[in-house]
Amino acid sequence: MSTTTTPNQTDLIVNLDLRPDYRDADQIASAIKLGITTPELVAAVTGCEIVDGAVVVDGAWFADDGTGEIRTSAENGEDAAQDFAGTGEDDGRGRRHVIAAWQYAVDADGDFVHVNRDDHTIVIEPDFDE
Repeated sequence: MSTTTTPNQTDLIVNLDLRPDYRDADQIASAIKLGITTPELVAAVTGCEIVDGAVVVDGAWFADDGTGEIRTSAENGEDAAQDFAGTGEDDGRGRRHVIAAWQYAVDADGDFVHVNRDDHTIVIEPDFDE
């Protein structure tokens, strides 16, 4: 008597060579959207983090105060907000910024979503000439 096994998703991906380039977030999103892979499988293959059911395919942090999004080299949200605050014009008067920081992830529908999002208040002290 012979036993028949059903190939699992990993076998199908390898055998059909439908593997996305795991360094390319757009390809991963497309592969998930098409049902070729899942956030969990991407995380298993790449070691990426799963947050709220979405895979963080690029560990980069992003920040924005409503004037424009930047990609930072920060390792956390607070540092990303600090990096963003440092990009503005310094008129010496000081200012207070509320800056959102987050990471992008790909959810089970293949859509990009914000995860690990938090608002940070950054205060830049005024320069006082002596």
